[in-house]
Amino acid sequence: LKQQAIANSYIEKLFNIAKSENIKVSEAAAKIGMVAYTNAEISNLNMMVRDSLKSAGILSNKEERFLSGGINGEDKMVELSVGDRIIFKSNQFEEDGYGGVMNNEIGTISEIISSPINGKGAFAVEINRGGKVRKLFIKTGEEGRPISFKHGYAITCHAVQGSSIEYILVSIDKYGGYEVILVGLTRHIK
Repeated sequence: LKQQAIANSYIEKLFNIAKSENIKVSEAAAKIGMVAYTNAEISNLNMMVRDSLKSAGILSNKEERFLSGGINGEDKMVELSVGDRIIFKSNQFEEDGYGGVMNNEIGTISEIISSPINGKGAFAVEINRGGKVRKLFIKTGEEGRPISFKHGYAITCHAVQGSSIEYILVSIDKYGGYEVILVGLTRHIK
């Protein structure tokens, strides 16, 4: 129930931001975040938000499955649509016009460049760096150039450290201590 309430609050705030600032929902998503302590809760929150955005027609039901280098060396398929928020979980330096992302950078999928075959494909992502939006191109499944990412509507307290997000929703539970909660509660601008 708690997770559904947080996801519902996120969706409500997301649409309110888009309406009040007269911007696209995908642009509003860059202004709001959810923070939780466990990866299990992060996964659930991300799934709930994506399901709501698909139901509202914001995200396409036609998803492409891209290969993420995975966390802890594991490969994983991640379903992406244009408008999805993702967080990179590894660095990938720019080479031949592709890459250029750092661990824990968050961006919005702006284009599916090539549909993946066995997870190997390419997409464009827009990342805000210091108030300037930069469009980067990412290839997945390249030999010797792994890239790791996952959905980024909800992120961990560790990943949000050092970030500033206009609006933030924090999930507090028995697993996070005082320091973890303090990090989550001090990342917002408004």
